[in-house]
Amino acid sequence: MNKAFFLQLVFNASLLLTLVLIYDLIAVRWQIGRAAMRQVPVGVVISFMGVIVILASWKMQPGIVFDTRSILLGISGLFFGTVPTTVAMVFTAAFRASMGGPAAGMGIAVIFTSGVIGIAWRRMRRPFLADITWRELYLFGLIIHLAMLGWTFILPGATRWQVLSNIVLPVLLVYPVVTAVLGKLLADHLKREITIQKLRESEERYQTLANISPVGIFRTDQSGATTYVNPMWCRISGLSEAEAMGEGWLAAVHPDDRESLHKGWQETIRLQKPSLADYRFLRPDGTEGWVMGQATPEQNSEHQIIGYVGTITDISERKRAEEVIRASLAEKEVLLKEVHHRVKNNLMTIIGLINMQEAKANNEMFNPLLQELEGRVRSMALVHESLHKSESLARIDLQNYIETLTAHIRAQFGAERDIRFRVQAVGVEVNLDIAVPCGLILNELITNACKHAFPGGKPRAGEDNCEITIFVKKDDRVCMLTITDNGVGLPEGLNLENPETLGLKLIKMLSQQINGSIELDRSAGTTFHLRFAHSSAAS
Repeated sequence: MNKAFFLQLVFNASLLLTLVLIYDLIAVRWQIGRAAMRQVPVGVVISFMGVIVILASWKMQPGIVFDTRSILLGISGLFFGTVPTTVAMVFTAAFRASMGGPAAGMGIAVIFTSGVIGIAWRRMRRPFLADITWRELYLFGLIIHLAMLGWTFILPGATRWQVLSNIVLPVLLVYPVVTAVLGKLLADHLKREITIQKLRESEERYQTLANISPVGIFRTDQSGATTYVNPMWCRISGLSEAEAMGEGWLAAVHPDDRESLHKGWQETIRLQKPSLADYRFLRPDGTEGWVMGQATPEQNSEHQIIGYVGTITDISERKRAEEVIRASLAEKEVLLKEVHHRVKNNLMTIIGLINMQEAKANNEMFNPLLQELEGRVRSMALVHESLHKSESLARIDLQNYIETLTAHIRAQFGAERDIRFRVQAVGVEVNLDIAVPCGLILNELITNACKHAFPGGKPRAGEDNCEITIFVKKDDRVCMLTITDNGVGLPEGLNLENPETLGLKLIKMLSQQINGSIELDRSAGTTFHLRFAHSSAAS
């Protein structure tokens, strides 16, 4: 191996790498790309590189020179394509032909062979050049330079062996390595270029979406200062993009909402959490607009918060609709309260008439019937009174209702007999459809217990006090109402399935009305169990 040739070869390869890197920098800065109209100028630039490396070649003897043009043209075919490489091959071959000498034919053949191999490899490999490996690039360089060595056989006999003995080892040791290094540099550049292009397309796509978005979009830095707003944000707020920057957006917030919104936003920044708030903009033209603003932290690849991205949605129509609904509900609430109040008053009028009739009749046979009728009407009146006082106007609290009902019944029957009532129905509510039948059933059972369970004002044997317990329990499926007294019990012949008295018939009919069932337990005093579907109760 010729040492001078080896050193000159290394120098020539270094020169080639330098030229390609300079070109790469110029191409990036001036956007010398792959557009068809730019490919010929690119080929001319590559031609000049080829001329420079030929001029810096190792001269074995007059007319026989060696350089790195094969690397340049092979890489050109692989990475730059047909048009630039063809231009470079023609110009470089013309220059080599002008130099003449016994190796001119070999030099021109190497130029075209290297370029054609590069172009063919590109067509086979494209569009995956950015992922090309060191191994493939080394193989690519080895094939080109084996072909180069093959062209030495067109030299005259004596010259042929002299050339081979001088170049075979340097060509096979250095040229493939330089080809791989240069190819990897360009592949990495291509990969960066693809990444940048994808990023640019992504940014353009994001910008397009942001520009046509039906919601306002904003972005802030880590401190919460606004750095970007889209056109819809400007239309909703009435501010320009420049006016919204930093904390300028606060100027558009309604004065009544500004302080609380700013405090909430500062708290969001401090806690580094998402935010959601409804607030108003007061636009320069004096109009107001409600928006729903939301923001979420933006993180980098290391999961560090670098800012916030958020949206504002115009909810003015929704707010107006809510206000209309709220006003309508308020009117209906007043109307319902008035209805319940009037129904209660009408029922109380009926009670008053019954009392008047009772006082006028003063008949031992009719007065008890009138008292029972009064109790039934009162139980219904209490339902409407409870609804009138209730916040929901649709449900009544059974605990309060039963306590009020038992107070009236005790005043009528139980005070003189010292009957104690225990009520446990905390947290159970029922709607109007259940409350009226339930109230009537309670009235019948409690009234009957007060009238008949404690003859002489005494409980059954073994008990100290007269007690009536009303217990309401609900589970996932049913609601159970239990009424127990510790009195003497009901007659043995009483049958709930075929009741004979009006009160029991009424109880059976009302329990069926609420799709319930009623059971009688005589084991200790008298206990009635009323079950009805839980869908009828609310809590």
